[in-house]
Amino acid sequence: MKYAEGHILQYDEGWKFIKGSIGFEDGVIKKILNKSPVKPVARGMIIPKLVNAHTHIGDSVIKNVSGGLEEIVAPPNGLKFRVLSKTPDKEIVNAMKKTIDGMFYSGTSLFCDFREFGIKGVRQLNSALKNKKIKCVKMGRPEKMEYHKDEVDKLLEKVDGVGISSVSDWDYSELKKLASHTKRKDKLFALHASERIREDIDKVLDLKPDFLVHMTKASESDLEVVADNNISIVVCPRSNIFFGSVPNIPLMIKRGLKLLLGSDNAMINNPDMFTEMEFAYKISGLYGRISSETIFNMVTVNPWKLFNLQGGIKEGGPADFMVLDIDPSIDAIVKSSSRHISFIE
Repeated sequence: MKYAEGHILQYDEGWKFIKGSIGFEDGVIKKILNKSPVKPVARGMIIPKLVNAHTHIGDSVIKNVSGGLEEIVAPPNGLKFRVLSKTPDKEIVNAMKKTIDGMFYSGTSLFCDFREFGIKGVRQLNSALKNKKIKCVKMGRPEKMEYHKDEVDKLLEKVDGVGISSVSDWDYSELKKLASHTKRKDKLFALHASERIREDIDKVLDLKPDFLVHMTKASESDLEVVADNNISIVVCPRSNIFFGSVPNIPLMIKRGLKLLLGSDNAMINNPDMFTEMEFAYKISGLYGRISSETIFNMVTVNPWKLFNLQGGIKEGGPADFMVLDIDPSIDAIVKSSSRHISFIE
């Protein structure tokens, strides 16, 4: 059995540090002790790995982009769709593998990926994930913005849910069929909402989504309705800024929303959640101020609940932790992306 020793960050209706040692083997935390009985493999601040709640890692093959939201990412003719449709599978998969490794070695245990290009896109994602230690919530979508029952049946056998672009991109009657089919199969359904323009929140909520992404153009009343329906929102501050929007995180928190963080398009951002936390904390200062703990919950507690994960550092739980060589405080984790991970299990 191996041991890591130091200040352990644990969650129980709130965060607290305890001094101690973690004994682990075969991916499971076996013991939490006061002191390691043997020389530990690492010493420092021991924290749970993080969750990246929204990615498009298929974009990894595309570099040096510029332009507006619709020009770059809107289906079916945005830059990313034109490039990816012409790029060989092997090239796409190899680029995705590099992004997955980047996530793992920057302390991410799970990411939720919106995968385009139907069943073919899911196969590419599965190939990239092969032999990787990171976990993935796979959100596929039909190859075209059309509903075909047989295609959706086959797709839902291979994914955890369906994640689409937006209500603005689809014929709404087709989208309703897709959402209903997905929910009947007890799979997740999610979509980008009010990212480029404000969209009809009633239409969005009639689809019974499990979570929404962005909502930067939503009105305050839209946010209140989403909160009343107990639907989480994934915000992606670095991506939003790139495309000219600023997420009002303090307002979303004030309106009672459960928020998660995502790094979004791999062609725009590296998938480092420490960088995303730091940026989210600093950008929130434009509208007020929120605590470091609130930001940290967006990459830990909130996604654990949404994705039904066994998160946290506890005996019998997964050994999804890392050891940092910084002072033991959540402020230090969130407010500065300059840190060194000395050990990742």
